[in-house]
Amino acid sequence: GLTADEKRSMIIMMIALFCISGTSDGVGTYFTLYATKLLGMSATTATMIKTVGTLGAVLVAVPAGVLGRKLGRRKTILTGLSIVIGMHILMYALPYTAGSHIVAWMYLCYFIYAGAFIMININTLPIMLSIGGEERYGAFTGYYYFATFTAAVICPVVIGFIVGKTNYNMIHIFALCLI
Repeated sequence: GLTADEKRSMIIMMIALFCISGTSDGVGTYFTLYATKLLGMSATTATMIKTVGTLGAVLVAVPAGVLGRKLGRRKTILTGLSIVIGMHILMYALPYTAGSHIVAWMYLCYFIYAGAFIMININTLPIMLSIGGEERYGAFTGYYYFATFTAAVICPVVIGFIVGKTNYNMIHIFALCLI
């Protein structure tokens, strides 16, 4: 069995994974509606912004793993988390401040946002696996996916409810609260 410290670490990590995944899944689910309904962009532009974000994640994926190994996974995750928080604050403010440059700002923000998220994602699974040890990789991979998939089911529903009562910019407030 697991020691009390290992159990506590596993539960804390699963809560953190739920929050991080819930943020990513919730924002990803409503991003196109946020961009079209609140920011006035076309659906094509919103989709292209998400695609550029994916490019940011792809470009940062390998360096994020190297950074995690060299600087430490925790520091790399916290750096990514800090950037994600900054991007949510900026994206929340953009409808009020960006004016005619909103599309350019959103391309930049979502590129950075997705790159920062991959810094977190690449380094969380190895931490989760290290808690259980090599002989429990299968079980701890299951715990990892239980936390992330549960967030993928619950958080978009919660954000949808919040957005239905307020507006699409609340996806960023929800994300900031969850993080």
